[in-house]
Amino acid sequence: MNFISVYLSATSWALCSFEFIRHPPFYSTKQIPQISAHSYYTKENTKIHTQKGASMAEKKTYEPLDELLDSSGMKYKVIAKKINVPYTTFYKWRINPSRIDAVSAANIAEVIGVDLTDVIFVLKNFNQKLDKLAS
Repeated sequence: MNFISVYLSATSWALCSFEFIRHPPFYSTKQIPQISAHSYYTKENTKIHTQKGASMAEKKTYEPLDELLDSSGMKYKVIAKKINVPYTTFYKWRINPSRIDAVSAANIAEVIGVDLTDVIFVLKNFNQKLDKLAS
């Protein structure tokens, strides 16, 4: 064997191997089932659907404050950015509104376009609910 025939046989073997890697043979004609986020398959390949909200945790934020913030039509991240606080802090305020000080309450009222008394009313009701739960 001369050098050229060895080179050609090695090259053709490499090309065949490369094609095998790019296009591996499929021995099964069975389609792989697509699994959505809300379903799973049993051993018998039976698709089981779960309810969309079944595994979600209970809402942690204070509903009346969220309703007041939603009335502005802005996203929570935008509101947090406009009042110049990190979103994590804003989320903590939504969980526990008693953390909001008077200046921040005034900034929130100005940004979402409601009267300051509306924001203070929501904060006061939250504190009253906490007092009722504590006693």
